[in-house]
Amino acid sequence: LSSWPACLLFGEKTIELGIPGVKGVDCSTDDSVRHTIYPTLYYGFLFLLFILCLVFFTVIYAKIGAVIWKRKKAKIGETIPSSPNGRALNNSNTPSDQISTDPISTEMSSEQDGYNDKRASSDSKQALGKRPSRNSVRVTRTTVVLFAVTVAYVISFLPFLIVMVVRSVVKNFEENLSPEAEVAYKFCSKSYFINNAINPVIYSFLNINFRKDIKTIFRKCCSACCGCRN
Repeated sequence: LSSWPACLLFGEKTIELGIPGVKGVDCSTDDSVRHTIYPTLYYGFLFLLFILCLVFFTVIYAKIGAVIWKRKKAKIGETIPSSPNGRALNNSNTPSDQISTDPISTEMSSEQDGYNDKRASSDSKQALGKRPSRNSVRVTRTTVVLFAVTVAYVISFLPFLIVMVVRSVVKNFEENLSPEAEVAYKFCSKSYFINNAINPVIYSFLNINFRKDIKTIFRKCCSACCGCRN
């Protein structure tokens, strides 16, 4: 929905090469709209949308981190704040060992004397399946993967949006660049491709089974190489 203006703004951009009668063509902002306000409005809109997403992700992960930090600091028998869905994790009317989980990709388990399996709620059975001697809070792999995807999104889109907004606002921006700065500019102008390429890598390499299969493949390759040499 946010990309459809690109069909109208992007096209052939004529580049002066300094050679009489010879001009270059670059796939960029079309010559017909290059000196209008429309590219600036479009990139400004994308930058605003990016900032809103960044603020949203920051707030969400800050709330997740705050809950994990509170649970790590909580001691057995202490009152734990209510979960985001409004259910109290512990209060004076229920045993202090009754714990419920919330859908924020965290797991908590504890062991206390007098624990009653029958009184545990169905949504806490998974968290209470293992009963270590101390309170423990573990961030699940899903949270780690989603956080890595968010960081990759920020790193890949931020350079692109910055250089596009600057190029739209500053006149003759590209003409005044040094060769080194032009290389950096070209990289930043296509940095959003990193997000498309790195997501499968994140999902794959943060998967335990995938890593095990990779190790198995390397071992087989090494064994095959050693067998051929022998």
